[in-house]
Amino acid sequence: MFLVRNAVFAVVMVSLVASARETAAQGDKKEREAIAKEVATKIAELPQFTAFDWVTFDVSSANVVDLKGMAISTALRTDAEEVAKKVKGVEGVHNSIEYVRRSMIDDKIRVMAYNAIYQTYLAKYQKECMYQFVGATTAALPRGPHPIQILVDKGNVTLQGHVHSAEDKATASKAVENVGGLVKSLTNLLTVTHE
Repeated sequence: MFLVRNAVFAVVMVSLVASARETAAQGDKKEREAIAKEVATKIAELPQFTAFDWVTFDVSSANVVDLKGMAISTALRTDAEEVAKKVKGVEGVHNSIEYVRRSMIDDKIRVMAYNAIYQTYLAKYQKECMYQFVGATTAALPRGPHPIQILVDKGNVTLQGHVHSAEDKATASKAVENVGGLVKSLTNLLTVTHE
């Protein structure tokens, strides 16, 4: 009888420990989701964040934020790390955001691609931009996250973000291809979110 009682107690304890671990994991997941939401909001609000940058990140189970992406401003790279560090619950930040040196040709491609996408072919996406902006120029860059982010490095263009259809994804590629022969290569990584 004593052995049976001890065996039942052991099974109940293992079950309780497993349940506690599961509850803790769910709690950790909720905390990581809250951290991720706050980090995303803070980075999106940075004045240096433009349609020509791409910042993404992961939050590890240890609440460490791993920043990735490309930035045309060293200030964005630095400030993204600083705002992530200040979010409640963040235990550390690893910054892998790549700084991309700007050139006159790349800036011209950025402006032409932006205007082709947001002022011509896919103007309907302009309303989804965090900050409304009409016509990019080298003097005033389009601020905040955009549905279609335009990354340019040494004439190579990468499109990141989302569109609502495969047709819009193809149209974004067409818009960039029509910017005057300055583009060396085009990689379209847009995801289709509705269809």
